[in-house]
Amino acid sequence: MTNNDSGFTQRLAARFYIISILVLMCGFAYAGQNSDGFVYSINRAPIVTDGNVAHRQSDYVIDLVSADDPTAQGIDVQSGDQLRVSLPKGTMPENLTDFPVCTLATNCGSPLGACAPGTLGCTTAVILQGRPQSPAAPFPTVEVVDNVLILTANGDYGPVAKNIHFIGKGFQNPGPGGYTVKVDHVRGGNTILSGTGRIRILPSARPSINLFTPGQNQLLQSADPGPIVPWTFLAWDKHEMPFMNIELANGNNGHYLMQQSGKTVGHVRILAPPGASDFSLAKTDEFTSPTPVIGLGPGSAPPPMTQRYTFQFDLGGSPSDGCYATTFSMNNGNAWTLYVGVPTADACGD
Repeated sequence: MTNNDSGFTQRLAARFYIISILVLMCGFAYAGQNSDGFVYSINRAPIVTDGNVAHRQSDYVIDLVSADDPTAQGIDVQSGDQLRVSLPKGTMPENLTDFPVCTLATNCGSPLGACAPGTLGCTTAVILQGRPQSPAAPFPTVEVVDNVLILTANGDYGPVAKNIHFIGKGFQNPGPGGYTVKVDHVRGGNTILSGTGRIRILPSARPSINLFTPGQNQLLQSADPGPIVPWTFLAWDKHEMPFMNIELANGNNGHYLMQQSGKTVGHVRILAPPGASDFSLAKTDEFTSPTPVIGLGPGSAPPPMTQRYTFQFDLGGSPSDGCYATTFSMNNGNAWTLYVGVPTADACGD
């Protein structure tokens, strides 16, 4: 793709803003890049509120490539390849009776049900394709040997592997602090890529807004074809309760306040291409429900409740060519950036 100067400047500004938000997230998670670029960052998974909290069930996502360019290819994984993750020091098995280690979409003898979304009576991991709820199939075989998580590919995925989601329901996080995680990509017994990242284990949960995208790529869309698919989120407050009654206020120059009872609890900022003027964002739905995907907790405890939100992004009648980058950020919490390219998604690439 050929960039003009204004488009390049707009994308550079967008990425500078996104990086600034991540740096200021008070230790929510931080990137630890290796010289080869393999392993970019490690973050709490979006289907839980406490996956990176001390002494809670482990549940986090290891980003193998940067999210700064959502159009970039992932890691090329071939049948028989292994991705080996050295779990953070101090991560301990906690309940492998209810949550044995096994491969997704199998029944491994858990009393809580099959190892499948909605029940998840297991400890497992999947390879994601750059957005939440986008597992690459066929699902990899999953083992944990000497605190090393091993995913063995059961098919050729091609260059789509962008993330590893460790759903460690049978494992407990270590105490608060920063921990190194090493990832090796092994083919035919030889390590072809290796890198390290850092995960920050928090003393307690923080407010969060979490992209929820089953079956759809809400992270990266384009004006062609058709309307923008609504953006859906799960939200929790700092007490790990559903974050209810969030409204959008103002909207001047693409900046919205997220408010609850008049108090600002977060922000939405839209960085648009030069000349764009009539784009907008609106909340279209909100309801409380059990957290999806995660299934039962220890002793058949029901999944926690969460607040679901739907937001509709509108490009307006005459959108400008380029990339629209919309960042949702919670005060003292996390952030998500979603992209819309005009006329195509390639407008959001390097």
